[in-house]
Amino acid sequence: MKSVYIIAGGILVMIAVVFLAPQKQNKTEEKVSSQLDEIDAYILKNYGTILEKASDEEKVLARQEIADHLAREKAEMRKYGRILTPNERSTQWWQDQDESAKQDAYAKLYEERKEWIDNFPFRRGYHPDILYDPENNIAHSDKKFHAYQKELERKGGELWHKRGEKSQEIWARTDLSLEEKHAADDKLWQEMEAAREPDPEIMAERRIIMRHKQLAGFYEQHYRYLPEFEQAYRIFEEEGA
Repeated sequence: MKSVYIIAGGILVMIAVVFLAPQKQNKTEEKVSSQLDEIDAYILKNYGTILEKASDEEKVLARQEIADHLAREKAEMRKYGRILTPNERSTQWWQDQDESAKQDAYAKLYEERKEWIDNFPFRRGYHPDILYDPENNIAHSDKKFHAYQKELERKGGELWHKRGEKSQEIWARTDLSLEEKHAADDKLWQEMEAAREPDPEIMAERRIIMRHKQLAGFYEQHYRYLPEFEQAYRIFEEEGA
């Protein structure tokens, strides 16, 4: 009985060995066929039988254009999760051109300024303590900081009107001397100005963020590699600045 199972198992192994390799080859052929079928289906759907009357050269060119079109759409689906609109595709094309031009300009600049670029005296650095947090830190968000400034302006306007009313009351009093009235009025003014002042900690972090943006812009521009910048650096270096 065991020998029957062994023989049967051997036969199954032989069948698997014989048919697996051709099956793999067939899958490759099916893949190529499916690619061709996809293009044929696209031609049939969008052009009908128009290409049937075209010359062989025109058919080859049309098939290549359609293959490129389908490949581009698949690439867009993988990258963006959807097919781009013509306007989006045009914008992306111009952005790619700009990026390519920047890379070419830098490559040319590097050939001319290799020694200075490789030994550039400045390096990017980050604040050792501050964590960039635009969600929770007013100073780190332009939108939130501008809203904060508007709120201070609104409160300042309210305090201005209140200060005017209180100032009139002070100057209408007969139990105060002229010096006392001036002192009381000055105090109201100082309180109003203090209330309108932004939080010093917020402003300190805001200055750090603005300096960071300026430095980030500096490291994105190639002008730091130009001879003029190096010349200015040498002058400051000689002066000990």
